Amino acid sequence: MNLTVPEKWWEWVYTTFANQYSANLDEIKYELKSFRSFWDFFTRELKPDAWTISEPDNLSSVISPCDGKIFSYGEVKEGTMLVVKGR
Repeated sequence: MNLTVPEKWWEWVYTTFANQYSANLDEIKYELKSFRSFWDFFTRELKPDAWTISEPDNLSSVISPCDGKIFSYGEVKEGTMLVVKGR
């Protein structure tokens, strides 16, 4: 769903959302007022040096294409239930 946000609320809505979910607005490439919808905000482009790979040659490194936190890890076996977003 592409929820459109009225222009006069753009900066307030995105700043409030970012504060609630700990999104770092210093990393975004464009100004908040350029995001006309939540889709634009969620798929925002980051500055080139926003995220770096600390050990690019370490094959056991984990790289994530999105903001997130790892709450659990381990071997997944048949019958394992993963809790995602509280569900």
